[in-house]
Amino acid sequence: MKDFYYLIDNINNYNDDNFNEFLDKIKPNKRDKIQKLLKVDEQKRTILGEILLIKGLKKYFNIDYDSVNITQNSNGKPYIVNKPIFFNISHSFDYCICVFATQNIGVDIEKHRFLKSDLKNYICNSTEKKQLINKNINIFNIFTLKEAYIKMKGLKIFDIKNVELEFENNAIQCVDKNVLCFFINIISNYSIAVCIKKNYLDNN
Repeated sequence: MKDFYYLIDNINNYNDDNFNEFLDKIKPNKRDKIQKLLKVDEQKRTILGEILLIKGLKKYFNIDYDSVNITQNSNGKPYIVNKPIFFNISHSFDYCICVFATQNIGVDIEKHRFLKSDLKNYICNSTEKKQLINKNINIFNIFTLKEAYIKMKGLKIFDIKNVELEFENNAIQCVDKNVLCFFINIISNYSIAVCIKKNYLDNN
């Protein structure tokens, strides 16, 4: 997939001194938000996500992080102002991932784990619930794919149940034919889904 890139890392690869050094490299407004987070691991995940953004902009586009203006849409999706470069960051437990493209893109990572609440009732319609049972599909694959789609489109998390999926053999895709969704299967016990405009990929 031309012009699609990603970086992934683990917060346990770094010590507290590393994270303090990383924090100094982050834009002041983002740094202030990070320092207000109550949980240390949440701070670390957010810091590492921003460091992956810094590295990826330089590695794949030869752009300095300090030279770009990053803002958010009305639903909180970050984007780079006046540049045809798109990114998205996600983290779960120990891992962070940042994806890059020259078109809108979304990513979500989730660790497979027991949840007290019934996730399928929150994110699935009746057809998808049947597929979970009949095809023995991991609920976190559905969750990450739907959330990656929402993040790509810049929607709200409350829209997650309205994202419709279709199941063919063992593959899962969005009903939206303008979007290609796929999984990055590189970490055991984690689901990582990416959504990107299909016509963008077809033209490259």
